Amino acid sequence: MFATDIPVRKPIDVFLLGIEAKIGNIPMDYFSKFSSSSIAKLGYNASKSTLEVAFHNGGLYHYFDVPQNIWEAFKSAESKGEFFSENIRGQFRYTKIY
Repeated sequence: MFATDIPVRKPIDVFLLGIEAKIGNIPMDYFSKFSSSSIAKLGYNASKSTLEVAFHNGGLYHYFDVPQNIWEAFKSAESKGEFFSENIRGQFRYTKIY
């Protein structure tokens, strides 16, 4: 058995945040004044530090514990796809909404 195969228990608040995300119950501040070949829409909930990323291919994801400064940098990044690849993907816990 590998260390990655061992289930990790999450605190209840993290668990509940995941449930809220799965049912799309986290209000977001949306940002859509940009053009990107991969990202269709961005949203952020400051009180829950949750980032929402919708892709043109139809995927919608919530990323957790994303600091406000990352959100601000993401909005102002010239290339949203590049910023996502370098600063979001693989850096934060996430759940796929659909």
